[in-house]
Amino acid sequence: MYVLDLCCGTQSLKVEIEKYYDYVGLDINEITDGKVPNIITDLTTWDYKDYFLKNGLPKLIWFSPP
Repeated sequence: MYVLDLCCGTQSLKVEIEKYYDYVGLDINEITDGKVPNIITDLTTWDYKDYFLKNGLPKLIWFSPP
């Protein structure tokens, strides 16, 4: 099971989530404050259906728009 963090930026959620679940961060920026997201893409064009077919559905989707 994993948690999907959309617009993850500094990935502040990751610290707590990784205690219980796998963490997947998605952001359009390649690096923010030294943090690199797992998925680097524009959320509006991301093929989420294909991603979910390959990786299953996340336990939780967290969305933190800028």
